[in-house]
Amino acid sequence: KGIPVGLAENCENLENLKLPESITEIERNAISGCKSLTEVTVPEKVNQISSSAFLNCTGLTRVQLSGTLEALDYEVFSGCTSLEEIQLPEGLKTISSSVFENCQKLETIGIPDTVTSIFAAAFSGCSSLREIVIPEGVTSLSNNFNGCTELAQVTVKGSATKLSDPLFQNCPKLATICGPSGSYAEEY
Repeated sequence: KGIPVGLAENCENLENLKLPESITEIERNAISGCKSLTEVTVPEKVNQISSSAFLNCTGLTRVQLSGTLEALDYEVFSGCTSLEEIQLPEGLKTISSSVFENCQKLETIGIPDTVTSIFAAAFSGCSSLREIVIPEGVTSLSNNFNGCTELAQVTVKGSATKLSDPLFQNCPKLATICGPSGSYAEEY
């Protein structure tokens, strides 16, 4: 039970979308390119959102995600240039590559402590992102924040998190990286 591949792909005039409560999956490119869509609430039973599901929904400003969601696949919200607000649910474990890439209006994002993996370019091009807190369970970061031109503070909760260059390329306002004593963040 899901929203099939490409169901509403490039429906540029689609403004409102009410997803059925019974669905458990939103498949790849299901709603991508819907430039007039402004808000989405993902039903509680959805546990998987496949790659590029909301890719280039440039009018999307707000997303409410399901509490059962465990992973955000590749490029799910990439190119959602108007996205300002998204609530990531407790229980989320994986933020795949390029999930929020070029979400230019996203200023803050709360990453739940259940997240253990954040893949490359997850937040690249989020030019309004000002600060971020990386959960303790995330073990490594690399090339995640390229072009986050407003990023000023990063807090890394875990002492085992490894930070690899080019992590903060083109982040001219980055002034503070906080982490536990003896952590990679402290050494970075």
